[in-house]
Amino acid sequence: MKKYLICLIGVVFVSTFFLYKIGGFGLFDFDEAVYAETSREMLETGDFINPRYNYMPFYEKPILFYWLTCISYRIFGINEFSTRVVSSVSCIILVFLTYYFGKILINKRAGMLAAIILTTNTGIIIISKAAIMDGLLTLFISSSLYCFLAGYITGNKSFYRGFYISSALAVMTKGIVGIVIPAAVVVWFILVRKQNIREIKLVPGIAIFLLISLPWYIVVTVISKGSFFNDFFIHHNIQRFSQPFTGHSGSILYYIPVILIGLFPWSAFLPGSIRNSIKQRGPVHLFLLMWVVVPTALFSISQTKLPSYIIPVFPAFALIGGVYFDKKFSFSKGEGYKFNTESKICWSIFFVLVLLMSLVFAMNGFLIDKAKANFLEDAPYLNQFIDFGLAPLILAAILLVSSAVLYFFLRYKNIRAVFGVFVVLMVIFNFMFMTYIMPSAWKYMQGCLYHFSNIVRAESGDGDKLIGYDVCQPSILFYTRKKMIACSKNDLERIKNELNHASNTSNVYVITKQSLFQKLSEAVNSQVIRRCSGYTLLKGQPANDNENPP
Repeated sequence: MKKYLICLIGVVFVSTFFLYKIGGFGLFDFDEAVYAETSREMLETGDFINPRYNYMPFYEKPILFYWLTCISYRIFGINEFSTRVVSSVSCIILVFLTYYFGKILINKRAGMLAAIILTTNTGIIIISKAAIMDGLLTLFISSSLYCFLAGYITGNKSFYRGFYISSALAVMTKGIVGIVIPAAVVVWFILVRKQNIREIKLVPGIAIFLLISLPWYIVVTVISKGSFFNDFFIHHNIQRFSQPFTGHSGSILYYIPVILIGLFPWSAFLPGSIRNSIKQRGPVHLFLLMWVVVPTALFSISQTKLPSYIIPVFPAFALIGGVYFDKKFSFSKGEGYKFNTESKICWSIFFVLVLLMSLVFAMNGFLIDKAKANFLEDAPYLNQFIDFGLAPLILAAILLVSSAVLYFFLRYKNIRAVFGVFVVLMVIFNFMFMTYIMPSAWKYMQGCLYHFSNIVRAESGDGDKLIGYDVCQPSILFYTRKKMIACSKNDLERIKNELNHASNTSNVYVITKQSLFQKLSEAVNSQVIRRCSGYTLLKGQPANDNENPP
């Protein structure tokens, strides 16, 4: 009975932790709103093969995430919760998979500790709250690698089917990266361990993989007459790897600070846990280290870099950490943990991270003023009074107080208490972040466009048009439920043409930046509906009836 009660508590805790407040604020531009709108248009048009964004073919990503979001829309309605729940549920499943395979591959306690570490790190918390594909991708890549390793360790060949099925689903989620990472790790492991390749059922496995992953790719390529292949494989895969995409670049060391911050607070034990895993020399530890090295190396040499790309290595780090803490917990209080050079370096890094994060939270007003001075043109929402209240200061205080408590426990080498403080710290962080920080950030960054979108949606009819003049945020499409004509700064003539071709019974709504309002008002007749946060909403009117085409 006690076993089932603990299991129930774990399920409730993890589910509550990841689902908490995911519908408590609107969608952020760009990726969240793009994927939400693509899924909404899929549901609206009934075309579940050919993804569309702004009612045009959209081949940036494969189909699985959109399908799952459409199912969520059917169950919960089209809203923020249903848009983000796919990511949250993916992370919930990932945590319990980590516990299950940790129990099989190592032991029950190591699996449980790894699951706790995976739940309570900054990177997974953020990914679980965002309507992006990285949570789902991490689930399938992790599942594939877990299944392969379980098949190798236990000798149960049925696990290998899970490897092929999960890899196929990863490819259906985000493309070739879904097979490149698992395949690279597995091939390297097989070569090092000199495993007989026939044991992994390669031929039937490839057949299963192709049967799941290939049909949609073939169908959409045929439907698009080849444009899908060029746009998806050439532009969004090969070119992303070979050159920076939309300015997302970085040095080869880009992911070192990303991992340290993403794994916070557990990154304090990262060097020690990796060193412990290296010393173990067993196949499980070798595989986990390869799992860490391969994606990190691939994404480091890739020319396009984003913090979320590295998330698939976090489950491996969690299991490495679970093994480390399991070993430390085996000692009596005060034993098993030494303040050697390695430990001092780890904790120095941790306390530096705490200090930097505390400074960022405490100096948020100063940083906002600096942003206003440098980025106002590209981020009009900065043209307003922004105040996050006491929440950032409270977070800074919590971080500093936690550090003092940790130092006290470390002096007495109470590693169990340190583990507990980390968990409590991240529970508080999750609560503060989702209750106060994210809703305020959304209000300042997106609130005005959300308000404009609701006005357009309430007032406009089917024949009315929506123009974004140097404003093309996808959240506008999602909340207006309308196609948007995107015009650059130099497209005034196009706006004139749209107005002049509008009938007397139809309206043309224009959303633009306040800095461009004067230029627009001099070129076209318009009525200002609302101004806020550096943006302006106008209702355009033809210059005169004679200018309308017969």
